Amino acid sequence: HLAAAYDYPEVVAQILRDGGETGRKDLRGYTALDYARGPVARFLLARFQGRTPRLDAVLRRAGAGADLAALFAEVQDVDPKTRDLYIKYAGYREAGTLADKVGRLVEQMRKKDVSKEKQQSLMQRFAVGRLLLAGGD
Repeated sequence: HLAAAYDYPEVVAQILRDGGETGRKDLRGYTALDYARGPVARFLLARFQGRTPRLDAVLRRAGAGADLAALFAEVQDVDPKTRDLYIKYAGYREAGTLADKVGRLVEQMRKKDVSKEKQQSLMQRFAVGRLLLAGGD
């Protein structure tokens, strides 16, 4: 939270690389993205919004043709809703519909009348979908 608030994008990037989660809230209920002042820190945090480092690592380690849904399902000690999202989006990837799904998310995110909660949900789904489209990079 402090690195984002004081606009230290290098520190934010290192925390994210080391497995920091963007969804962690402070005592007042705010995330690092809520505090982020600079455009680079905001970009980094938004890019990782709602992702789970342990599940990201599974994708990066998986070989070509791996059953990602099964691999994600094996991961314990992560938020079950987030794990289910990774599994669901792995299914979209397998079916060849993930790019269309992510495109529709972008259209929804562009709407002006989206609540903060809905925007956060869209950002999480977009971040997971984008990660799966990129193959873990």
